[in-house]
Amino acid sequence: MKNLNHFILPVVVFLTISTVINGGITSEYVRQAQSSVEMPLKTFRTPSGHYVPEQVHLTQVDHDGRAMIISWVTILNLAGSNVVTY
Repeated sequence: MKNLNHFILPVVVFLTISTVINGGITSEYVRQAQSSVEMPLKTFRTPSGHYVPEQVHLTQVDHDGRAMIISWVTILNLAGSNVVTY
């Protein structure tokens, strides 16, 4: 009887908690399979201030959950250099 009580009590607690929990509804949004439209460069405003680096961080994820983070920093150079550090 003691072993039965050790089994029944956790089951009753689990069922009680699981009926109270509400996980809500997730979004039905699904990314389209077609290629996306590129955003024009004028969309990305240059940061204000003197000698402020421009930083970009992109995260790309596929349907299988594999992700890749792409980052780059363009250091403002008044001499006209177009060097980008990845």
